[in-house]
Amino acid sequence: MSGARWKGSSGDALAAQVIDRLKAGRPLNDLGLGSIGPRIDLTGLPASPSPGSVSREVGRLIVQDVRGLVEISGRMLSGLDFSKGSLNGWRFRQCQIVDCIFDEAKCSEWVLLHCTVRNSTFRRANLRASMLGTYPEGGRVQWEDVSFAEADLRDAVAYGAVFKSCDFSNARLEEVNFNQCEFSHCRFAGTIEEVSFDGRSLPDRAPRAEMEDVDFTGAYFVNVDFRGYMLTGATLPNDPDVFPVRRFPCVARRVIDDLAGEESEPARILRGVLQNGLPHTDPTPESVWGFNRRDWRAWGGDELATLAETEMKRAEAECLA
Repeated sequence: MSGARWKGSSGDALAAQVIDRLKAGRPLNDLGLGSIGPRIDLTGLPASPSPGSVSREVGRLIVQDVRGLVEISGRMLSGLDFSKGSLNGWRFRQCQIVDCIFDEAKCSEWVLLHCTVRNSTFRRANLRASMLGTYPEGGRVQWEDVSFAEADLRDAVAYGAVFKSCDFSNARLEEVNFNQCEFSHCRFAGTIEEVSFDGRSLPDRAPRAEMEDVDFTGAYFVNVDFRGYMLTGATLPNDPDVFPVRRFPCVARRVIDDLAGEESEPARILRGVLQNGLPHTDPTPESVWGFNRRDWRAWGGDELATLAETEMKRAEAECLA
């Protein structure tokens, strides 16, 4: 049924009715939408904001009014199929999203505050630049039994979110920040590039948590940064270029001190990278660094990679002793 039913004035009216009822928490059963299996068929729903004015300068910012922004508060969305819908810019506050399908939907720039998403799928969906967790302002966002397989998560960010039994297989994870997030029974596969997993306990942030049964074996790391995690419950990629450096704060300080008088370019780069990697707060002694030879080669060639590996392994042995 998707596609054609949303076209023309009658389609616009039907889409508006659907959105109004979702906002009000009213059932959709009497709208003649049909079903796909056990779920109400909302495939192809057009509900993205559109420009309401021309862009204009306000101080140093370029701003533009929008219309049709969907904001849903305090509601339950259950048993709905939004596949291939245009749902960009949706805002959820204190909502529960249960047993819903968002496969191949456009969901960029979503914002979730104090929400729970459970038993749902976002396969091949576009969630680019979304706020998947908003702690402390929005409480903790809970994601449980959710598939992000092959989803576009570029530029997304999550603060204090909880991911339980979630599948990130072959998702586009580029320039993503997971800050003070909890991960348990999750799987990552495919390229993960310029992604930060920051598990430190920081002021006004979610408490520190470890990863539990998190599988990275099928992942390919490019500039992946772990901070504050011991990674005892995580399995790193099955990749000879990637290995853990334990007791990283101790290792980093020893290498920085030992190379203090060295002014070669590799030594200066190594000191700079380690100094930047040291935690400024919550210096958990047991936290682990994910060493990746490919990253070091990209930053300074084989000479830097060899120096970094040699010095960090030596310092690790001393710190563990």
